Amino acid sequence: MCLWAMQQDKSFYSPDSALYNIFCKEIGLTQDISTNMLERRDRIIELTQQLTESLSLIKILRTAIDEKHQKFDTCCTMVKNIGNAKQQVKMLLWITKNADKLSEIIPDFCRSVVPGVADEFEITDR
Repeated sequence: MCLWAMQQDKSFYSPDSALYNIFCKEIGLTQDISTNMLERRDRIIELTQQLTESLSLIKILRTAIDEKHQKFDTCCTMVKNIGNAKQQVKMLLWITKNADKLSEIIPDFCRSVVPGVADEFEITDR
């Protein structure tokens, strides 16, 4: 019965509502308990709305992450299909070394490697 009462709209809780008065009398709700119950009900409704909004934002974020992963996978596939293994490594090192220049030219380009790692490697022709 209490769960049913919590699901009712605001008009149910009006002091003029005969059904609400009967409900309070039957389960022994005092005015203070009734007031506290309504305050908690309002807070629960507010929190439920915030949770719904949060879930919506999480869904948007998940979609954005999935899109970024798809772009990354596409880029990696393109790099894999370019030349032989040595050329692929040379290209990746070049991208790493020139990340700052690339970020100025390419929108949304960001350096995702450990700074200084590219400086430690050098490809020499054998």
